[in-house]
Amino acid sequence: MNFLAHLYLARPRGVAEPAALVGALMPDLVRGPLPLGLPPAVCSQVRRHRRIDRATDAHPAFLEAAAFFRPRLGRFAGIAADVCLDAALCRAWPGLHPLPLEEAIRRYHGGLYAGRGHMPPRMRAACRRMLRQGWLLRYASRAGLLATFGQMSGHFAQRLHRPVDLTPAAEIATEHAADLDRLLPELMARLQREDVLGEASAAG
Repeated sequence: MNFLAHLYLARPRGVAEPAALVGALMPDLVRGPLPLGLPPAVCSQVRRHRRIDRATDAHPAFLEAAAFFRPRLGRFAGIAADVCLDAALCRAWPGLHPLPLEEAIRRYHGGLYAGRGHMPPRMRAACRRMLRQGWLLRYASRAGLLATFGQMSGHFAQRLHRPVDLTPAAEIATEHAADLDRLLPELMARLQREDVLGEASAAG
């Protein structure tokens, strides 16, 4: 699951409090040990995020989604599948959430900004870029996916000190949109059926 899915799952059919939204993204945006003294709402969502990732990565539906990307993207197939399942979430949004996608994202942005005091500096900088560049809404269009994968390509190229091109993932996601739309509900159902969402979902 990627950023939009984790924010959504922090409180399905609602918008979680700022500290919970921060915790929902923290494992993806903070390297190494997490800061000490985090509020309970942040810690609860961090644990939940990790449970969601473990359950998702082992689920046959996610493995099928990743397989679409593996021939062209190799080791990055799972990362591409995460992002493109957020695109499927955008398409499914009207049936999942009472707020329109744009309004929900606006509230997620507001909550993350309000909770910035709980973020270490690296996460705060990443969230500033997320809000300024509109990362979450990018998943709703092919052009947005291209921009996302272009940005990710540069990030991984810098980390790995070699060229990386993830932009073919946008084309693959378009080709397999119907498959991704089919697989997303299977993943969501598993999370709910096996109570992976745990204590933090009770408010949703």
